[in-house]
Amino acid sequence: MRLRWCVYLVVLTISGVGDAWAGAGADNEIGHDRALKAVTDGEILPLHVILQGVQERVKGAVVGVVLVDQEEGLHGWVYDVKVYTEGGGITLLRVDATTGSILRIDKPEGF
Repeated sequence: MRLRWCVYLVVLTISGVGDAWAGAGADNEIGHDRALKAVTDGEILPLHVILQGVQERVKGAVVGVVLVDQEEGLHGWVYDVKVYTEGGGITLLRVDATTGSILRIDKPEGF
């Protein structure tokens, strides 16, 4: 299971999806090794657990995920998740990576 979410996170990070919301090339984006260590050490929840909670709140296809730590105004790790909804729009979610709690849901205009 762990390998699957890691591969998924790496693919999404390499492809650059989610950069517009999280800040393209931001210094606070998390590398694969650091993310894997955080999950292994129990610091954060694995991506599949986060995505389960997201799918319960917003129906659609996840098209982007970025893991962020210590961004200005944050007190810990968060996943920024971009969902293409069943209605054809984009919904952006910020999820606490430690608890899985959804911190914010945005629906940008024009999507």
